[in-house]
Amino acid sequence: KINDKSTKSIPLLNASVGVDLNNLNSMRVEKYYDIIFFGSLWYEPNINAVIWLINKVMKYVWRENKKIKLLIAGSNPSKAIKNICLINKNISLIRNPKNMEELIRASKVSVAPMLSGSGQQNKIIEAMSLDIPVVTTSIAAKPLELVNKKHLLVADMPEDFANSILDLIINRNLSQELVKNSKSLINEKYNWNKLVENLVKKVYK
Repeated sequence: KINDKSTKSIPLLNASVGVDLNNLNSMRVEKYYDIIFFGSLWYEPNINAVIWLINKVMKYVWRENKKIKLLIAGSNPSKAIKNICLINKNISLIRNPKNMEELIRASKVSVAPMLSGSGQQNKIIEAMSLDIPVVTTSIAAKPLELVNKKHLLVADMPEDFANSILDLIINRNLSQELVKNSKSLINEKYNWNKLVENLVKKVYK
């Protein structure tokens, strides 16, 4: 609460990240990509994440399967991202996509290998809401209170991150279990309808 001599006590309410589950398209689409990283590609933490993913992680992934396809999608990619996406024919860069949801649904695994940055990662919640399993780092999972091997896979070392990606591509049962658990969590904690209802209750209590 904020207090001073000239104002009344004003409550500060925290509004979490959320998704509108009612407006999600449930139609299934063909999986054109194995892995997707999406976000604002001019944002420094995302740039660092993409560079780390391609330089440090994908070499282990491609060692196991040279045909695995990686999609980088987002707004206004930096020069560094444009250049690094040219190093392998199995990397696709889609700039300023008109429909990000379609690209996420067309991917088998979503990755958020964040090395820096603060706050909640909307990209993780969005992928989970679209029934896409996620691999991320501890720094991204912790603010959302996500549990490793229950809601998603968490790895901080390049080879571990690569193995987690491969596990989700190969092991359909594991992917489905994570999708089921993460969808339940989103419905409970990050559903906009419930968040708004709780916010209204706090305001008018």
